[in-house]
Formats: sequence, C-alpha cells, structure tokens
Amino acid sequence: MIRPFAVLGLLAPLVLPVSSLHADSTADRYIRAAEVLDEELEDALETHAEVLRVSLRPPEQTLALIAKLDPAIKLINRAARARTCDWGIDMSAGLETEMPNISYITDCQNIVIHDLRRQIHEADLPAIGDRLIALYQMSRHVGPDCILRCLIQGRVINKANMVLDDAIDRGMMDAVQAERVLQTIRSSLDERDPLQVRASLVAEAQFTVAALEDTLVKWEGLEIEELEKSWLRDAAAREGFEPEDVKWLIKGRDALIEGLNTYWDDLLAIMDEVHTEPGKRRLDAMEQRVVAGEYGPLTRMLAVNMYGYFSYARKAREDLKERKTLLQQIADGTLDPMSRANAAGWYARACLTAEIAGPDWWEDEAARTQVLAELAMAARADRCTFPAPEDYAQIIGEDYALQWTEPVITWWLAPMDEFLATRLAAADASDVAGNREAAINHLLASAIMIRHLADNPTLASSIVAASRCRELMDRVEAMHAVGLSAPHREALLDVMKQIPMADAFGLGRAAERTKRRLSHHLTELKAHGLLPAYRVPSDPDDLLYLMAWVQRLPRSTPYYDYIWSEDFHWPDAAAGTSVAIIDDTAMTAATQDGVQALEAWAVDVLLPLEPSHDMTSQPISTLTRDAANRLRALCRTLDESLQGESVSE
Repeated sequence: MIRPFAVLGLLAPLVLPVSSLHADSTADRYIRAAEVLDEELEDALETHAEVLRVSLRPPEQTLALIAKLDPAIKLINRAARARTCDWGIDMSAGLETEMPNISYITDCQNIVIHDLRRQIHEADLPAIGDRLIALYQMSRHVGPDCILRCLIQGRVINKANMVLDDAIDRGMMDAVQAERVLQTIRSSLDERDPLQVRASLVAEAQFTVAALEDTLVKWEGLEIEELEKSWLRDAAAREGFEPEDVKWLIKGRDALIEGLNTYWDDLLAIMDEVHTEPGKRRLDAMEQRVVAGEYGPLTRMLAVNMYGYFSYARKAREDLKERKTLLQQIADGTLDPMSRANAAGWYARACLTAEIAGPDWWEDEAARTQVLAELAMAARADRCTFPAPEDYAQIIGEDYALQWTEPVITWWLAPMDEFLATRLAAADASDVAGNREAAINHLLASAIMIRHLADNPTLASSIVAASRCRELMDRVEAMHAVGLSAPHREALLDVMKQIPMADAFGLGRAAERTKRRLSHHLTELKAHGLLPAYRVPSDPDDLLYLMAWVQRLPRSTPYYDYIWSEDFHWPDAAAGTSVAIIDDTAMTAATQDGVQALEAWAVDVLLPLEPSHDMTSQPISTLTRDAANRLRALCRTLDESLQGESVSE
C-alpha cells in the first residue's frame, strides 16, 4: 500500500483500542450485510470462487452457497443507492482512530462479486447490471477522506472494472444495461477526480499534522534513555540521526510542524499537474528538498515518493475512462458487445436449457424459443472457447496442470451436435415449404456453429464440425444447382469461408493440444508407478483412441482431493452422450482397454498401447481434409458466380 506519509504506520505502536462505530443507516446496512458472510461461509465461497469465475457449468454446491448471500444483497443494494454514508468515524481521535469500515466494505464487495458471477451463469442481464451498479456506487462509501480511503476506493473500482470485463467477455451485457451502468458511473464518480484525491490529501494533511503534534506533546517529558529504546530512536537511526537529534525533534516541534505544513502546502499546489513534464520536475525538486532536510528532519524521515500515489490515482481514472467509453459504445450501438465475447457462454446456456426441457425440447415452444434465442446470441460472437483441462492451471499457479481428464465427448458437444442436426432438418423443412429465406437462415446459423466448433481445439469438436459441414454443403450445393439469389450466395460465402480450411476444421491445433494433455497425463501416471512409459502417438485416430483409453484411469493432477469434498468434480469435466460420427461401442472398448492395461501393470504385465478399434467410419484426417477441400471448392464456386454476375452487370 502506498502512503505519501508514513505517520500512521510508524505511530502504530501507540494506537489505543478503538471505540465502536456510531454509523448511520446506510453504514449499518453494510455492516449487517457483511455479517451474513460469516467465517465458515466466506471460506467455502473462496474455495468455490475460482470455479464460478471460469466454469460454464457451475455445480449445484456452488450455486447453493451463493444463494445464502441473498439477504446481504438486498441490504447492499439499498445501502449503495444512498448518496452519503457516515460510518461514525471521528478522525479527531488522532492516534486512536481506526477504520474497521474498510473490512465491511471489502466483505460487501466480495458478496456482490460472488452473486454477480452467479447472475452471469444465469444470464440474468438486469441482475448483472444491478450488481455492477452497486459496486460502483459503494465505492463512494469507503469512509472519511484520507489517503487510505482513496486507495481502497481505487481497489473497489478496479474490481468493478474487472467483473464488468468478465460480463462483457461472457457476452452478458447489452445496450440497456450498459446505459444503466454508464449513467451510474457518471452520476456517482467525478470524471476528473474519481478517487477524490485532493479531498483525501487535504484531510490527510490535517490529520497527520494534528496526530504528530499530539504525539510530540506526549513525548516531551520522556528522558533521552527512554527515547533511545523507543521505535522513534530506531527509525531515526535508520535515517542517520543521532540520539540528540531525536530529542531535538521533540523540543523543536514548532519548527517541525511548520516544515510539515509547508510540505503539504507545496504538494497540494502541484498535485493537479504532477503528470505533466513541468509537474514531474517540480515534484522531483520537492523530493530533493525533502532529502536535503529543508522541510525538517522528521519530514525527511517520514515522507516517501508521492509520484507512485499520483500514478495510482491517474491509472484508476484512465481505467474508468476506458470502461465508460466501452459502455458508451455498447449503449449507443456502435459496438456489438458480442463482438468481443466468448460464444461458449451462450452455447452453454442453450445446452442447459435443452437438457432441462428434455429430449423433446424442439417440440416445446417455450424451450425452443429460449434455445434459439441463446443460440442467436452465440452466433453474434467472433470466438468460441469452452473451458479445457489446462485452463485451470492458473488456480494452483502451475505452468501446466490438468484438473481433469477431458472426455472424448464433452458435456456440451452432444447437444451442439443435436442443435446442428435440428437446424439442418429445419432448413430442409423450410425449403420444402417454399420458405427459402427461413431455410437460408437455418443454414447460416449452422455454418456459424460449425465455425465455432472448428475454432474450439478439441478432437471431437473438429470431427463433428467436419461431419456436419458435409451435410451443410449437400444442401447449399443442391440449392445452388436450382438457383440461389446473389444475396443468399453472398451471405453463405461470407460465413463458410470463415470455417478453418488450411488447418482443416482446427484438427491440427486440436491434435497438438490433445497430445500435450495426454503426454502430461501418462507422464504423471508413470511417475506414480501406475503405468509404464507409453509413447503418445501423433495420428488423430490414435489420439482419439488414447483419450478414451485413459478415461477411467486416475486423474493426472488430483488438486481438488485436498480442497473439495470427495464427490466434487470439475463441472466442465462432465462427459456428454453420443454423437453420430463417433462409435460409442468402440469408445467403450477403448476405455476398457485402458483399465485392463492399468490392472495388468499392477502385476508387472505390459499390455501394448495399440488402437484396436476404429472410433470413426473413416480416418479423421481424411474426413476433415476431404471436407475442407470440398468446402474450399464450394466457396470458390459461389465467389466465381458472384464475380461473374458483377462483370455482366
């Protein structure tokens, strides 16, 4: 923590017990809200916080914990709306002043952030807006003006900025909520000085001068021997002062206070320009005067570099300005928030909606409408990345660590494959009914989903993307043969040419990532004596077999065994049901092969790691390469037809 003046820290040994707060109703609501977050709940939530932050499928245990915060959220929402908040802290108490309010605000901030992440999972955009508004509003309520308050307010705003970014990255922000949050920031925080730096410096100057003067009066009667044993003697010695100099500090307190006042006056005079070149030179000159002792010996001992503090405040202002610009662009429609979002969040919502509705979700009008709306949101995003095992390395601070063994078919792939099948069937039905526009829209939506699957680096998603793309091309080629309008050809070409063709459906990237995972896993199992040193293959078919082969083997990095309960599993590690292109029977057999190899090695019998089952009807490389070549040719055909019409016109 940066403090321009270290008085409070150096005088800490003399601080007496603090009296209780006499807070107003706003502060009282914060206090009561913070008390909801008892120690047991706080520990549990901290354990689950990372899961909620990075997962697309939070477990029920996590959501149930967050639900316990509902009473606190109601209190915080009411408190945050208040214009002022009086914590009942009397700064005139001098050295006896403490600020327990900061811990209450910090707890309330964490409560809101936990709940905001739950609302992101629920895709409740109005609630997300409410939580962001509360965070920015409560930053005004940290406490009375002083440097510590200023720094804590900066931290609260910074965390609000971070979760705002998270919401946008998940695609959970629209124009309405952006406008609400933007107006809150504008009305709650001063544009030029959101951390109220000047007010904080003025208050800090008054407080430190008064506190120091009070201290020196109390020390006046101390003998030199007592001073030599005190913290002041040690602090002065580190600065090169002799014991008699320390006593002089007390005897000459009038001159000392005058120097301290002069220091603050000079600092306040230049604070508005410290980020300009002339201001930096003036601040440097001030620091040189401090070192030279021109502001007095104790000022030289206690004053520290102020530029770091001003830089902190300036960065907070600039970061907030960036968020306001971003919110303004979303609010006025110049920026589609989904353009920088991860489509996976909305695909996850669609998958869960269909799962809850059951296998006949397409026949349920309400469920179908919701799924299609969620898929439409996902289609607006440029990127799509579902959580992968190594994405959780950040939690335990390792460069590469697997939190689970990725299943061959992930929980989200089977429903997305079903969405594609349903979309393609709907395109057929619309075309037969003579509604070419609806048919094209279904094909466009399918092409976007295929691109997203190909962008997501897993073997199975690349295989499904290539397989469904062949079906898509069947329909496009048939329509083109009987006549497609130029706008329809142009729209289809624009989407299809974005599907990866050089690295056919992302297979190369997926294979490399899978190989790295499996190598890590097998190395870990060998290190524990559970398996011999098996070589990881490079061929995609062999890698897919090996993914199934390791499914029932021990986890490679059992991190959660000593943090989570035994029945907890990473929510994104859930396996999905079957997809048409991958043989379930072969996958089950491969899994059993791995179990047998583990059991055999336990009695020193080595079973070879050789794929004994074909998990797809044709080699994966052939499937993806042929589909990519065909897609390339189709895009070229559509492009040439459009160019030919352009020339003829």
